[in-house]
Amino acid sequence: MTGRLPFDPSRTRAAKRSTPRPRTTPNPISVSDLASLVDRAVRDHLPQTLHVVGELSNVNHRTHWYFSLKDADAVVDCVMFASAGRGLSFAPAAGQRVVAAGTVQHYAKQGRTQLYVRALEPVGAGALELELRRLIESLRAQGYLDQSRKRPLPLLPRRVAVVTSRTSAALQDVIDTMRRRCPAIDLLVADVRVQGDGAADEIAATLDRLDAHRGALGIDAIVLT
Repeated sequence: MTGRLPFDPSRTRAAKRSTPRPRTTPNPISVSDLASLVDRAVRDHLPQTLHVVGELSNVNHRTHWYFSLKDADAVVDCVMFASAGRGLSFAPAAGQRVVAAGTVQHYAKQGRTQLYVRALEPVGAGALELELRRLIESLRAQGYLDQSRKRPLPLLPRRVAVVTSRTSAALQDVIDTMRRRCPAIDLLVADVRVQGDGAADEIAATLDRLDAHRGALGIDAIVLT
C-alpha cells in the first residue's frame, strides 16, 4: 500500500471544468414596473417643452389629431388633443414641414412614447404654400379670379414675354420647356427683382409697360414666374 486514495473521477480537472456553477437569478420586475422606469427616465431627463421640426405623415383627425413627425432617419409618434387643435391656423396634411412644440411622455397602456403637441406651425415651403392659399382666397373673395375677368390664351402665340430675374432657375425652366415643346415661339425676357424691398412695385410696373406696348413688341402672352 502506498497510502494513495482510491481513484475518484469527479476529482479530475476535466470534471471540475464541466461542473456547472450555480447561477444567481435577479428578482424580475413586472411590465408595469418597467413602464414606470421608462416614464420616470423620460420625465426626469428631457425638457418640459421641446420644439421639433419634421415632416408630417400618417395624419389622422378624429376628435384629436394623431400624426407622425419624420425626417430621413427617424419617426416620432405624436398626438394633439382637441383643445390644442382648435388653435391651429392651418389644416395639417401629410408632407407639410412643421415645428411642433410639446412634451414627451410614455403611455404605459399602449407601450408608446409620444410627443404630446401643444402648438404646431408650418415652416419653409409649408408656410409659403399656406400664405399663397390665403392670398388666393382673398383675391377670389374680391372677384379678381372670376372667369368673366379672364382672357383666353392664344393657341400659338407669336412671342411670349417672361417676367422674372434673368439669373433665376425659374427662367431656365421656362426656356428649357419652350425649347422642347414649341421652339418656334419667340421669347422676350423682362428682367426684374423677384424678392426684397420694391420687388412687387417693379414687377407691377413691368407688367404695365409690357401691356401698353404689346402691339409694338408683338407680345401675345406674358408669363410671370
